[in-house]
Amino acid sequence: MAEAWLPGLPRRTLGTVRRLVAGCILATSLGFHGVAGATTTRWFQPIMLLPKAVIHTTRCILYAESRSTFTNPNLGDTNPYQFGPFQFTPVLWNRWAWVAGVGSKTASWYLGSTALNAVTIPAYRASLRQQAKVFAVVARYDGTWPWTAYDRC
Repeated sequence: MAEAWLPGLPRRTLGTVRRLVAGCILATSLGFHGVAGATTTRWFQPIMLLPKAVIHTTRCILYAESRSTFTNPNLGDTNPYQFGPFQFTPVLWNRWAWVAGVGSKTASWYLGSTALNAVTIPAYRASLRQQAKVFAVVARYDGTWPWTAYDRC
């Protein structure tokens, strides 16, 4: 039947044309759906590099602090002293944000023997990925005790 609408082509060439058309359709559909979705980095990617036990604790912390999940972060749960899904306090944020590479340290001063820092990107202006990056650094170096002490996680 295919020979009726392309009379001069041999059967072998028709098979090649069909495979070429099928390959183009597949490449186009993957380009619109599969590849674009596969290369997207998610906001919680820095947390996924932590040990499994810490990832499990992080799920608990997210829910206890702001009723967030990895797939549905609650961005509206802020107050003047705690920000974002992890509810970072300014002291905790300023201590670790510049270590995580989020902003840079603008000032340091001492209160007794405690060093206090200020950073260029405050917690309430940080993106979800930046907050996850800072959380991962805190969890890696200081543990999750700033949250688990209050959240029973």
